Amino acid sequence: MHSFKIITIFIAIISAVSCTKKTANFVEFSPVKESESVLYIYRPYSMSNIVITPDVLIDGKKQAEIENNKYIYLNLPQGEHNIELDLTERYAGQQSLILNIEEGKVIYLRVNTSMKFQMNKPYDRSFSIEEINKETARLEIQDTVYAGKKSKKKKENKVGDSEKQEEVKEDQFSIDKTRNPFGK
Repeated sequence: MHSFKIITIFIAIISAVSCTKKTANFVEFSPVKESESVLYIYRPYSMSNIVITPDVLIDGKKQAEIENNKYIYLNLPQGEHNIELDLTERYAGQQSLILNIEEGKVIYLRVNTSMKFQMNKPYDRSFSIEEINKETARLEIQDTVYAGKKSKKKKENKVGDSEKQEEVKEDQFSIDKTRNPFGK
């Protein structure tokens, strides 16, 4: 009976230790060219504004969307760049940032979000973007997931000619992804 208790405690300890082991989602990349730098933009997990995914604009051009608990990275040439979140004026916070990027550097930007409730007033939503030091960013970005571009897959066209192929994006509507709720 005594050995059974020891074995049970040993298994419980091993299980607890194995459950706490965390796999890292983040992999740091080096600049592709010597004249470029790597820019990481990440958004830590937050329940406030969870469904809102603002576009990330660099020098006025959309580069990506920043979702909750995700990160992206971009290679940027040296020089001055305007990084901004594309949101309507109803959101408060620092939504743009001008960076002077030097070659070969790694830069981290964090997107913060919050929602404040006040008595007898509508709630205030906020998004802000700020530069974060490397040590803090590496700790925080470990908990996020890479939000890279989704790949296109070839799918067979089942409605028409079975040999015909068409490109369907993963997030695009397709009749192949639906089912009849009344069918068997």
